[in-house]
Amino acid sequence: MGRLAEAAAPTLFALDDAMQPQLIPVEINLEGFPLFSREKTPSGRAIEVRQNISTLDGRTLKQLWRVTANEDFSLPGTYDEDVFVGVMALVKRRGGMPKDGSIRFSVYELIKVLRKSKNGENIRKVKQSLDRIAATNYYSENAFYVVEDESFESYRFGLWSVHFSRARSRDGRSAEAHTLTFDKVIIRSYNSGYLKLLDTDLYFALKMPLAKALYRLIDQRRREAMSWSVDAVELRNLLAMSKRYKASSRIFEVLNTAHRALKREKFLESVTLDGDTIRYKVHRDFARDWFEEPDQPTSLRWQAVQALKAKGVYPNRARTLVESYGAEKAFHVLDVLSVREGVINEGAWVAKVMDEGDAEELAEMSEFVVSRRAGEKVAGSQPSLMAGGEESSVDGTELPRLASDATAQEIWEKVLEVAREEIDVSSLRVWFDGLWAVGCDAQRLTIAVPNSFAKDYIESRFGLLLTDILRRRIGEDVRLEMVVGERVRAG
Repeated sequence: MGRLAEAAAPTLFALDDAMQPQLIPVEINLEGFPLFSREKTPSGRAIEVRQNISTLDGRTLKQLWRVTANEDFSLPGTYDEDVFVGVMALVKRRGGMPKDGSIRFSVYELIKVLRKSKNGENIRKVKQSLDRIAATNYYSENAFYVVEDESFESYRFGLWSVHFSRARSRDGRSAEAHTLTFDKVIIRSYNSGYLKLLDTDLYFALKMPLAKALYRLIDQRRREAMSWSVDAVELRNLLAMSKRYKASSRIFEVLNTAHRALKREKFLESVTLDGDTIRYKVHRDFARDWFEEPDQPTSLRWQAVQALKAKGVYPNRARTLVESYGAEKAFHVLDVLSVREGVINEGAWVAKVMDEGDAEELAEMSEFVVSRRAGEKVAGSQPSLMAGGEESSVDGTELPRLASDATAQEIWEKVLEVAREEIDVSSLRVWFDGLWAVGCDAQRLTIAVPNSFAKDYIESRFGLLLTDILRRRIGEDVRLEMVVGERVRAG
């Protein structure tokens, strides 16, 4: 009992949130792929979606999403989708996802959330639905986005487990005391802030299951934009519609009733079929950002969120980071990012440093970067902050191309192994990730850095420490030398 009574984990969605009551936070991965069959009485044993997406670094990623029924149950269907939304509404009522992912509930409370009558048939159906969802297996191959790592991962998971129980109160009455516990994959993603808002007033106003599923999908895939376009066959698969609908025109025709319902509820403003592409435009009254506060455009927090989003941090993740660590830390990290070389996924890098970096250390780095930049402007010299083929030194000459030396690299890695015990993790990630050893002899170990910012900061902040570690390993006469250069890759 003690564990279940724990306070909920810190979240943007506390009970006293000013957010309108019909809006509930839902985990974004679970909104973008089918969890439920579109048939009232599902006959198949599995739902499968395959698609290719382009990653930020230009690769093509093959994704697979599969829903498999338990042998004791059919696939979860349209009634189960309502129950799922109802459970997420209960999570909101509890103040967010608890640390252990467990919520206490009664079936009567859930039926009330579902806006259904409290009778024996609905009690039976809700309990059966909770069990069926618990027994269903979900498999994601390169399709479950992990916001902390900014990467798509592969998982096999269930949404939750459920335990039905009754307890006796002090006056001897029997009362429901059921427990639902979410899978750890869902708990982690929910509490990392990978969330969007679902309007339950709109959802339950839609009587057609296909319209409900289409609303959830469009609202996730549009990523706060006013429109979303999708290939008709891909949309059919994402909605788990029958594959007997092959032609784009036929798929569009089947969806027309759902389209009319979403227009009537002022979620959609327009829908068009353009060849094989269906184009959706969200109604201007709906496509507002529920997270924003009226005065935010003038606030530092609002500006910090916008700056993180501009670097590729997912909007809700950006808000969670600013909420958790403050706007100043966000700007300090962005200052440091401006002098980092070779960061392919800037959003992932920023989020990781925000999560792991020491605030004081990052403030010191930011001050260094800003002061150096100001000094260069005063001197009338503004070399590029980023290393690469186009960067030149202050006197206009191109940077030397330097290859890694295996022997020197081995020594350098042993030095770093000891240094990690004394250097803050944010400094390691910011300044040391892009370094490579280019030479060594009896007098010196030469380390290449991508730009002069890194050279000056490492020498002034860590030079004595690194030299001391090196001399303990090699000898008292050896010294550490930093040179600025462009890395020559093997092959």
